Amino acid sequence: MRGVTVPTNYTYHQGVGVSIVTFSAGYGGKIYQAMEQVLDYRTSPRGGVVVVPDEGYRFAGWSHADYLSLRGELIRAQNGVMLLDTLIVYGDVALRADFEPEVYRITYHLNGGQFPSSPLPLSSYTIESPDITLGAPEKAGDVFAGWTGANGDELQPSVVIPAGSTGDKIYYAHFLHSGRAIDIEPDDTPEEDRIWAFANELYVSTITPGNILRIYSPDGILQQQHIILQAGETKYKLPGGFYIVTLNNGIGKKVTISE
Repeated sequence: MRGVTVPTNYTYHQGVGVSIVTFSAGYGGKIYQAMEQVLDYRTSPRGGVVVVPDEGYRFAGWSHADYLSLRGELIRAQNGVMLLDTLIVYGDVALRADFEPEVYRITYHLNGGQFPSSPLPLSSYTIESPDITLGAPEKAGDVFAGWTGANGDELQPSVVIPAGSTGDKIYYAHFLHSGRAIDIEPDDTPEEDRIWAFANELYVSTITPGNILRIYSPDGILQQQHIILQAGETKYKLPGGFYIVTLNNGIGKKVTISE
C-alpha cells in the first residue's frame, strides 16, 4: 500500500529493557520484595512491594526526583503517590518510599480544673518531639495533687513524656479535696493499627468481618494468609521470631513473637 505510513513503536519501544524502575526507602521505614523492575510499554510493574514504617512513623507515599523520559523530555519530580494511585513511567525512574512521624494525641481530663493561659498544653506529639513536661492545672479553692493515666496509677505531681515515646496519652488530674472524673472515649484506632503480639501469639482486632490477614517473613516471603470471618479479636500462635503483618493489603506492621 504505497503512500500509507504505518505508525511504529520502533523508535522508543524496542521490547524488554526500555525503562528501569528501582526502589528505595527514606528515613522512618523499610521496604521488602523491592527488586529492580524492567518495564516496556506493554507491561505494568509487578506488585508485592511491602512497605513497613518504623515504630512512630507512617507511610507518606512514593516520590521520585526529576528524570528524563525515553524521548529526552524532563519529567518533573513528584511525591505523595499512595499505594492505590497510578503513576505513569516515562523512562528510568528511582522510586522512594517516604515516611513521616505519626501524630499522637495527648488528652487531659481536668476534673473541673484548667490550665493557666500560658503556656498552653500540647495536644499532640510525635516520636521526634523533645521531652514534654505536663503543666499543673489550677482549680479554685483546691490544690493540684498530681496526674494518673498514661504515667500509671500512682499520683505524680510532675510528669514527663520522654523524647522517643509513641502512642496516644491520656492523663487525669487529681486535686486535694476532690477526685477526678473519668470519661471513656470511643476507640477510633484505624483498623490497620489493630495488630499486636503478646508472648507467642499474634492478635488482630477488626470491626468488620471478611478481612484478609497476611503474615510475611523478614525477607518479605508470605508465610501465612487468613480470612478473618468474624469481627472482634482473633489470635494466632506463631513460632518465635520477627514477622511483617498486613491487613487488607494495608501498611505492614512489624511484630516480634516470643519463643
